[in-house]
Amino acid sequence: MINENISDNPLMFSSPAIAEIFLNEALSLAYADNDLSKAELEWLRKTAEINDIPSQKFTEFLASFQSFRQTDMLRQKSISL
Repeated sequence: MINENISDNPLMFSSPAIAEIFLNEALSLAYADNDLSKAELEWLRKTAEINDIPSQKFTEFLASFQSFRQTDMLRQKSISL
């Protein structure tokens, strides 16, 4: 990551449920610039892994988030027309 004061190590939470909440918020932040970089995605994937979230579940979680985001963007465009 760019900020030298923040560790690049994935975060460990007390439960997978809390990790999932964090991942949802982190995805929102990562997409704030409308781009999910390879480094951001890999860090999120490692965070999921260290918190016992299976790879397939993370992939499904990511796909669900991306689908929601696309739907939300389309809705916002239709409102602005």
